[in-house]
Amino acid sequence: TIAGNSTMIHLLLGISASSIRLSPFITAVNQPPLTNAREIGLSFASDAFIDCLPGVASYVGADITAGVLSSGVDSSEKITLFIDIGTNGEIVLGNRDWLVTCACSAGPAFEGAGVVCGMRATTGAIEEVWVNDVTYEPSYRVIGGGKPIGLCGSGLISLISEMFLAGILDKSGNVNLTIPTNRVREGSHGSEYVVAWANETDHGKDIVLTHVDVDNLLRAKAAIYAGFSVLAEQVGMTLENVQQMVIGGSFGKYIN
Repeated sequence: TIAGNSTMIHLLLGISASSIRLSPFITAVNQPPLTNAREIGLSFASDAFIDCLPGVASYVGADITAGVLSSGVDSSEKITLFIDIGTNGEIVLGNRDWLVTCACSAGPAFEGAGVVCGMRATTGAIEEVWVNDVTYEPSYRVIGGGKPIGLCGSGLISLISEMFLAGILDKSGNVNLTIPTNRVREGSHGSEYVVAWANETDHGKDIVLTHVDVDNLLRAKAAIYAGFSVLAEQVGMTLENVQQMVIGGSFGKYIN
């Protein structure tokens, strides 16, 4: 059994995925028929049947189907919000009686792309940060436990939250350059905060969060929130009606 987003399933089966990125943005197929390993070029278990899970629509693929099934959203009595956050954010709302879904273009900031020191959630990524609100000094946890390389999505959210609570960031994402610490400075991408000095990192460069990074994350957050808000509005609900939330992927695995 194979799951993946719509583009990945098309490429796996040798079907052109070009229609997904061209208006009106539709897939060639959402429910692929059974095939066998030999037909799609897998070099092992050549007689095995391959069952690709069905997608729902162009940007709500079999990865979302798999996520809903594996998390039990489709069998739960609770009104559940399931979110898979990536360059596209896919959202499912409902319970065992009904499910509605949509996708929104969030941009890759939650996956660390478009962020000066961003990276995906893997070994070397700072996944959680704490900032002292008196000294403004940070402490952090790194995936794998070694020296940090960059910031992943969950680390970015944790860092921005802590910086806001400590008064380093305002609500617009501006870094307060007047606070008494050398952690804040004017950099090549505008005002920034130094999370880890070069001598603490694996690559010998400072790891920073810039004003531009915060802007990118705010836009991604807004896109996800807009997607959910519109989806909920269509069925006469608000965030208060949601009884549980499920967040998929490595982003969901590491987020606090």
